[in-house]
Amino acid sequence: ASGAGVTLDGCDLFLSGALANSGTLTLTAAEGRYAQVKVGGAIQGAGQVVQQQYLAGTGYHALASSMATGFGTTTGNASALFAYDAAQGIYASAPSLTTPGLGYFGKLDAAGGFATAAGAFSVTGTPNATHTYNLGHSATQAAGGSGSGWNLIGNPYTCGLDWNAVMTSN
Repeated sequence: ASGAGVTLDGCDLFLSGALANSGTLTLTAAEGRYAQVKVGGAIQGAGQVVQQQYLAGTGYHALASSMATGFGTTTGNASALFAYDAAQGIYASAPSLTTPGLGYFGKLDAAGGFATAAGAFSVTGTPNATHTYNLGHSATQAAGGSGSGWNLIGNPYTCGLDWNAVMTSN
């Protein structure tokens, strides 16, 4: 209902049909556990989903957003994210932050970065319900590049994926 909130704390919600959401659905995360939602039908309503991911330790973390608007609304410093551009063989320090499925690197560091301390960060919006990967790559290594033809991809959904099945299908 409008203005209502539901929080999933370390549990899963699997819906075979549609998700009608006019309030806020929060999927929490803590060290070693997280909540997830899998919807078999459409996502309806003007409600928001808040999905948390837990970052531990320090240094660089691989991140992806499960929202259709990417990192448009996040508790982390989205401007500190960067991605790998395989076609040019370089790290892009100002990538598009709205590409579903694109993987990003974010630094966890007290001096600044995506987050300054270990803990949960969140992305908010309407979850991706469908996604077709369209990842560019380079067949040859760009001058000064660290490799050729690879991409950092991320899970574009609010639930876990069987990455072996994704690789087999693609």
